[in-house]
Amino acid sequence: MVSETGKALFRDQVSRASDRPGIPDHGSFSRWICQNVLGVTDEGEVDEAVSIGGKDGHGIDIFYVDDGTYSGEQAIYIIQVKFSENLDHAVTREEIDSFAGAMGHLRRCPEGASTAFKQKSAFFKRTETQYPNIRKHMILAVAGRPAARTNELIRDDEWRQEKGVFGNNTYLDILDIDKILQYVISPPTPEVRIRFDGRVIRATDKHTNRDSVTGYIDAGQLVALSERNRETIFLHNPRQSLGDTAPTHRAVLHTLSKDVERRRFWRLNNGITSICSGLEKITDTEYRMRDFRIVNGRQTLHTLKKSTHPINDVFLLIAVHDTADDDERNQISEATNTQNPIKPADLVTNYGEMIEMAMQCKRDYPEFYFERQTGGFRSAKKSVQNRVTLRRLMDKSTTARSYYAYAIDPNGAMMSDRELFSTAVPNHYDMVFKDRNVRDLIIPHIFRKMLDELHRKWCSELRDDPSDKTARDKGIISKDIVKYYILRFIYESMTSIWDADVRERVRTNMIEVFRNLKKEDPMPKEFLEVARIAYYTFMISFDLERKETWPRDLMARISRKRYWEKPGDEPSPYEMMYELKRRGHKLLPHMLRTRRHVIELHGDKLKDVLVSIASS
Repeated sequence: MVSETGKALFRDQVSRASDRPGIPDHGSFSRWICQNVLGVTDEGEVDEAVSIGGKDGHGIDIFYVDDGTYSGEQAIYIIQVKFSENLDHAVTREEIDSFAGAMGHLRRCPEGASTAFKQKSAFFKRTETQYPNIRKHMILAVAGRPAARTNELIRDDEWRQEKGVFGNNTYLDILDIDKILQYVISPPTPEVRIRFDGRVIRATDKHTNRDSVTGYIDAGQLVALSERNRETIFLHNPRQSLGDTAPTHRAVLHTLSKDVERRRFWRLNNGITSICSGLEKITDTEYRMRDFRIVNGRQTLHTLKKSTHPINDVFLLIAVHDTADDDERNQISEATNTQNPIKPADLVTNYGEMIEMAMQCKRDYPEFYFERQTGGFRSAKKSVQNRVTLRRLMDKSTTARSYYAYAIDPNGAMMSDRELFSTAVPNHYDMVFKDRNVRDLIIPHIFRKMLDELHRKWCSELRDDPSDKTARDKGIISKDIVKYYILRFIYESMTSIWDADVRERVRTNMIEVFRNLKKEDPMPKEFLEVARIAYYTFMISFDLERKETWPRDLMARISRKRYWEKPGDEPSPYEMMYELKRRGHKLLPHMLRTRRHVIELHGDKLKDVLVSIASS
């Protein structure tokens, strides 16, 4: 499912890679590669990079020179693209052989080459002469996959020698659809260089043959690196920064304010854990890393950035693990974060279902934000925050509970985070997220927001006109367990709409209205009416089943002979909450039965107001 959603997002991104009419998908794909793989954002630079492509491009669609501003090292990228609408192009040996010869064309410019090709050829030859050790990356970017055994070909020593283009800092790689989709799902961090202070400990995993390095790094270098790549470097972390409210924030700031303690920071801090997908030694103390990600230590970096004192004499420990396996990356992130206090919901941040929900939301409902990563919305761009607003922010814990209450069980929605997001026994997690479409979660999210808005309305009315009844209603609906029961009542009325087309229009119109609400817009009246009728439907069912639902001591008192009714002879909001939590599994069938009897006599007003949304 992740793959199909990723493919749809990729096609959409390619179609939008150029806002100029007349550019075919092949050309848009070249521009997408520039923007997403090479990180070229300036339109003029993109135009220059793709100008070599075309009929007389001799197998080169992109020629780009990285001046080393961000990566710390100059490099030349020579790229050929192959696009297929079905994303199923099979790369053949002949295509690999042909592309391998493109380097020779740059060194010996063919007659009849385009003006752009001649210019790039002259630049290439001049650069190779002046900088013989400059890195050259040849990339075949294909919307498909290599044919059988083609991938092994580019690693075959005999073939490499035969083509004569490798060595001398020249590298060739195939960027297939699986790798391309990673740029859509989780955009990689551009190549970085890290300088360690002193000795580096290097160890090799005997199972994967991949290295890990550990050493000390100056804080200023790491803060600058994280700020420069802030869009990608923390994407594999279970959470973003907790901000200035984290318990340790003030303590760390205090440490950084003291000269002696600041210089001993490396002894006082747990350090940073990171991963990458490629690790290359440059010198004994400097390493080049591809797709560098920080998976533990986000809060430390946030506090270092916030320090008003110099951090040029602050050092901290960093471990970098080279790994390409997604499961291993998740294990490293989970293991290093469980050593410190972390919410169970954070441990599933990088699970496939979480990534799928976030991608579906981004693709189909961009006005909503599924917060896969705790603190992700707060760290998002202002344009995203302004578009989404807090109304459409879907915190994964609250969203999971709303769905669980709505479609499964209101009492179950009260379970602990440790149980709901258990990674050992993921039964409840699977019921909410496995094979789920994000639209299924948006519907109860909107209903929950209706109830929240009704609560705020009653709070406002109490300030203007105090009333015992409104105070009691406000107190009742403020309880989470009550909201969960009301969500279940709404579900019952929704599923009783037998006409599937009408039911679908209710959902569609509800989402359309909600997704277009501005930050200052009031909740639509019909939405508040849904919340109000749903609340009173629940209350009628609760009160009519008082022998089962009301507290036993209260029922014993009011059931006595010659009882005179007194004010307050009804359950308080706290008592209702207590009874629902304690005996809810037994009470719900009674309440739903009473609901059906009331509907038989008076009709389903909640269903009627929901159906009215279908025609709005």
